Amino acid sequence: MKNEERIFMIFLLFVLLLMVFMSFRYGAGSKILPMSSGIFSAVIVAFLLIMSFSSQISSWYQKFEKRSVLTESVLSVKEKKRELSVIAWFSGCTVAIYFLGFLVATPLFLFLFLKIWAKESWFLSLVMAAAVPAIVYFTFVYILSVPLHTGFF
Repeated sequence: MKNEERIFMIFLLFVLLLMVFMSFRYGAGSKILPMSSGIFSAVIVAFLLIMSFSSQISSWYQKFEKRSVLTESVLSVKEKKRELSVIAWFSGCTVAIYFLGFLVATPLFLFLFLKIWAKESWFLSLVMAAAVPAIVYFTFVYILSVPLHTGFF
């Protein structure tokens, strides 16, 4: 594993642990999701990071899978552009949710992502842009009583 990948994994682990510690400031219902997802994700990233430094643990883990997660594989230019494009889309979604709020940004993101990037039909893009936020809103607000982020605008 390259040093850049290790540095990124350390940074990611730091962000995940920060997310877990920040979730302690939330109310009882609001902290469940960031805490649980942060803990599980941090455990996975920590294991991958430990594997990158220890050949014994890496070889032990490789017994369970045919191809290691940490094998060196070179992506083509087209694959790199596609991955960067997806990262940019989801980063944009995160920023939009932060500023516009969940109920505005999520349907907007879903529609644009499905229509422009995934080149799906108008029908599917509109249905998904309406259904997914409605299901999430119903689940979090009505069932779990967890408020969704409203944004700054």
